[in-house]
Amino acid sequence: MLSYPATSAKCRDRFVTDPPIPATLDGMYYMSRAFHSQENRIYDLSLDYRAIRWIQENIPGSPVMLEGSAPRFSWASRVSIYTGLPTLIGWDSHVGMQLASLPDNQIGERINDVAVIYRSPDPRLVIPLLKRYQIDYIYVGQLERQYYPGPGLNKFETYLGRYWDLVYMNPGVSIYRVKP
Repeated sequence: MLSYPATSAKCRDRFVTDPPIPATLDGMYYMSRAFHSQENRIYDLSLDYRAIRWIQENIPGSPVMLEGSAPRFSWASRVSIYTGLPTLIGWDSHVGMQLASLPDNQIGERINDVAVIYRSPDPRLVIPLLKRYQIDYIYVGQLERQYYPGPGLNKFETYLGRYWDLVYMNPGVSIYRVKP
């Protein structure tokens, strides 16, 4: 588990940075040096920052990127927010407002399907869901490890090369491309 930087860290809003972040027009720059606390866990945002920059520079088009679901107003949906790529579910309340004509169970079903994909160690349960939602990439970062701990995440390494390939990795993030 990460700890905040030195006690001299400056806090602005919900993010801790040391040294303070200068004013900039780059809406992602703060991530390069910030830490975020959520539910007694500290995220080193620079790890997501580097992965998101890699996505922006290396993944063309609009493939579907799976990322974890978490309570509203959390660090969830950061990949789709900063890349514009579609994902299986964003913040459930926002999706509910934007797609109010959909039956309520569709949002809950998507949240459950995200959990199955990340938690199940059995690819026979996961592959049909990846195909159903036409998921091209799977993002496994600090948030996914917090919300979906356990053997389900191990399947990405166990079945590497068979169902997906590792296309990016840093100390806190792995991105897998689903094989066609």
